[in-house]
Parts: sequence; structure tokens; C-alpha cells
Amino acid sequence: MSFQDLQTSIGCWDFDPLSQSSAISHRRKLIQLRKAALDSPVTRNIVFCVHILRHDAEVKTDMRPLPLFAHSSSLRTVTLEAPLQTTPDAWSQIWIARVASPEANDLGRVILKFSQPSMIPIPDLMDTYWMSCTPPRLLARQEDYIYRMLLAAQGSAVLYYFGLHDVTMPNGEVAYLLAMEYIEGITVAQWTDSLPKCSAHPESNPDVFADRLETLKHALVLVYRSMTAIHASNVIQVYTRGSNMIMHPSAEAPTHVILVDFGLGRTPCSPQEEMTERRKGFMTLFCCKHHSQSLREWTMGGLPADLNDSAFD
Repeated sequence: MSFQDLQTSIGCWDFDPLSQSSAISHRRKLIQLRKAALDSPVTRNIVFCVHILRHDAEVKTDMRPLPLFAHSSSLRTVTLEAPLQTTPDAWSQIWIARVASPEANDLGRVILKFSQPSMIPIPDLMDTYWMSCTPPRLLARQEDYIYRMLLAAQGSAVLYYFGLHDVTMPNGEVAYLLAMEYIEGITVAQWTDSLPKCSAHPESNPDVFADRLETLKHALVLVYRSMTAIHASNVIQVYTRGSNMIMHPSAEAPTHVILVDFGLGRTPCSPQEEMTERRKGFMTLFCCKHHSQSLREWTMGGLPADLNDSAFD
């Protein structure tokens, strides 16, 4: 099935979108499930059983090593440890979890992304907008499709991905769960926010200005390398912003910028869309107009040979 066929598949809906009575009945059910979900929230130490998929891509020397639990496909328990996003009306609930098996109590950490129908925004059926809402099952299946297309980039430009699973939540509702690699690091947005404020008169301290510019150049090369890798798989991230990029292994000495969150990812992508994405990637590193202008001028001829397509040609 193509990505376009998936988007128009009626099988991704939990009700008949062409029937008003079916839609009304489903909305009432979601409201009841929302109340039950808030009364029985997802909390630390809840355990799910999932069949973690073995990662089939060749692990090369410049890639992160596979977690222990990903060397074979088998049933694992995942225990929720720390929430990353749990507010009602977010488009997903995200947790860090510990992976275990009958033989080993701790096989590492994993990110779990839940698409829970009652916890995403419930549309008002009096508003025609509800017909354009993406159903939760489709949201999960679209991101699953994109991650499978990104197999060659997993372990370097994007997270290792361990499959889409159906799980039963504490309120009895079936949710769609994506499991992916957990890594250390901070986001590009957190990093740029932590940088000291730039001087309004950079000529007053040219060495400080030059040092910051070199740091930004290095970061931009890492951003562009990851973007180039996903574009080579004919994918664009769409939701391209600094909070969806992780500097790894640390902000002090990053070797990769890892792109996360492909909930809005699309395929195929055109050269024009790739250029737009690169411009958005450039803007994630904005710290002041002086550095932005100098960085933009540098991209016209200073990028490494394999990244010499400036976003501003």
C-alpha cells in the first residue's frame, strides 16, 4: 500500500465518517472514554507486553549500537518510568520505559508513543472541521509507514524503530503504540536557548563572534546531514523545528543531530519541499541577526562537498 492509499483508507477510521449517526455515537463513546482515562490515568510502573521487532538494517560503524532487546524479535515487558508528554489534547502521550524479558530485568530504555483516541482533541461534530481530522489509528500507521521508509537512516539521522503495537490502556481503551530508541541528549531548541545572549555590536568583540559562528557552522552541518539522509529516503519531516532535533551524545561535543517526531512526515518529497525543509532547519539555529546573516553567507560556498546545496540558492 502506498502512503497516499494509506491516507485515504476507510479502514483507518474507528467509525463510518460518512454517517452522521455513526460519528455522533463515536464521539459520545470518546467522551466517556476520556472521563475514564482521566479517572484512571497512565502512571509510572504500569507494564505493557509488546512484541519488539528485531531491527533488520545493517549496523555500520558510524551508527549507534543496537539496544540489547533489539537483536531478536520476541515478547518483552515495558514498564513506564518517566513521562515526556502526557497532557490531555496532545496528539500523543510519550513515555520513557524500561524493557525487560523473563531472563533479564533491565535490557535498556525505550521511548513509547501512544496514540490514544480519547486523549487527542475530540472534534465538535457541529464544525465541518471534524471531517478533516486525522483518526488516531491513521496517525499511528502514517508514522509507522514513514519510519519503515527511513530504515537506512535509523541509528544515525533518526531513532531506531521497533514497530507499531496495539495495547490496552488502564481505562480499557485500545491505543496504538510506537516503540523507538531512547537516547541521551538535549534538543537543538534547548541548546540555542542556553547560549549566552549575542552582543548587539559584534565588532566590539570579534573573537567571541567568530567562536559562536564556528559553533553554529558545526551544528548546521549536523542538521543538514540528517536532513539529507531522510530526503535520500524520499521523506520530509514537515514538523521541522528545534524541539524535534536532538544533539547527541551531548551539546558540548555533538556528533549527530537526530530528527524525531514524524507524526506529520510525508512521502514522496519534491526538490522544492526539500529546499523548504532545509530553510526550516537553518532557522532552528537562529540566535541573532548578525550570526544568521554570516551563517547564511557561509552556506553559499562553505558547506562540505556532500552538502553544497544551500537552502538559499
